[in-house]
Amino acid sequence: MTRTPTQTIGKFELKRMLGKGASGTVYLALDTFSGQEVALKVLDPEIVSDPEFDRTHSKQFMNEASSPTRSSTGRTPSNS
Repeated sequence: MTRTPTQTIGKFELKRMLGKGASGTVYLALDTFSGQEVALKVLDPEIVSDPEFDRTHSKQFMNEASSPTRSSTGRTPSNS
């Protein structure tokens, strides 16, 4: 059996894709520093390279990043 190499982004080890939306892809990822599973949103390159990104998307992205969401296990950071 062949094992695929683990894909990482910074300290996050990607486990599997959870979904794809208009601005990016959300992955179930492992925070290798804390050992916790997290949802990690990766923005599409077209969104980030858009000159309007700062004005139109950065506030929305930061709001999403700061709100706790449930993982596939049903746990939020406050009840895990």
